[in-house]
Amino acid sequence: MTDKKRMVIDASVAMTAGDSKNVNATRCRDFLKTFLKEGFVPVMTNAIYEEWHDPDPVKAARIAIAKRWYTQFRRAKIVWLTDEVIRDDELRQLIQAASHYQRIMQDDVHLIEAAQATDQTIISCDETAREPFSQLCQQAPALKEILWENPTRQPAVNLWLKNGASPDPERKLGYPTKRK
Repeated sequence: MTDKKRMVIDASVAMTAGDSKNVNATRCRDFLKTFLKEGFVPVMTNAIYEEWHDPDPVKAARIAIAKRWYTQFRRAKIVWLTDEVIRDDELRQLIQAASHYQRIMQDDVHLIEAAQATDQTIISCDETAREPFSQLCQQAPALKEILWENPTRQPAVNLWLKNGASPDPERKLGYPTKRK
């Protein structure tokens, strides 16, 4: 048995993977099914867990969907990390100093920290957060190696998983062109 890559799965993916026939829902659902089938390992921290179990009543239906996926992840092997151990104070200071997109990056810095502590991979539907972290690569070169994939962007993401989820340069935060 080979060791499979450990990936940080943002709650946005699970919440998008509803029962609808919507293209994004279908892509996220297919991604999560492939993720589990191929034996990849989900990474959790307390902060990530809280996002997956947000008590906000406005998000209730989407959270219920995320909880179903979390239950399936529990059946697989979840890697749990302690927030305090992986906290990157230097990165957090850079974010604090960033006048543009500060709030967006603060909301998702825990994803970056968990990825840095494992196999450098984040799966998220949040392109709004991806772009500011890409821009921060100039001040934080380690971010260049973080792979940030969005299952709603392209249908080929499942093939990428089936082929071992290689760290293709265009999937990394440090890739020089702007993604659409």
